[in-house]
Amino acid sequence: PKDRFYTPSIVVEQCIDMVPDKYKTGDYIWFEPFRGMGAFYNKFPVPEDQRRWCEIDLGRNAFDYPATGEKVHVVCTNPPYSLLNESFELVSSVGAEVVQMTIGAMNLTKKRLNMMESAGYKMTKMHIVDIKGWFGVTFICQWESPWPESVVNPITHSSKTVTRADGGGFKCSDPQ
Repeated sequence: PKDRFYTPSIVVEQCIDMVPDKYKTGDYIWFEPFRGMGAFYNKFPVPEDQRRWCEIDLGRNAFDYPATGEKVHVVCTNPPYSLLNESFELVSSVGAEVVQMTIGAMNLTKKRLNMMESAGYKMTKMHIVDIKGWFGVTFICQWESPWPESVVNPITHSSKTVTRADGGGFKCSDPQ
């Protein structure tokens, strides 16, 4: 597809930081269903043997993964936008306790939110980023099942700028 926009490192780091600390140690399995160049996978804070990935270009189709039946604790991904409905169905079907997706604001629809809720997930965190070169504002959305009672306000934002080697920039900024 023509919707390959690889995730800037600063956004991946924000995603990883948002995951509850308990999943960053111990025997938790992390899954990146749309690995691409490995932006998320390479930064997972767990040992290699606790990381799972799929990438259709490398012969592992994410949509075949639920058939493995393996327990996954955390899903962390920037899905292909041409397959968003299918991606929401996939991440809500693997049974992870934490699901996190980087999604364009215009793509976070009521249907997709309902899809997650119907699968037993509640949104626990949302981080708003504005990435130069991407279309519009992007949300880092995190859902958890079961819903942690300690969640009060799941929406946060930050102000950071990172310059790419080619002179372009990635900017995570406060909404105006």
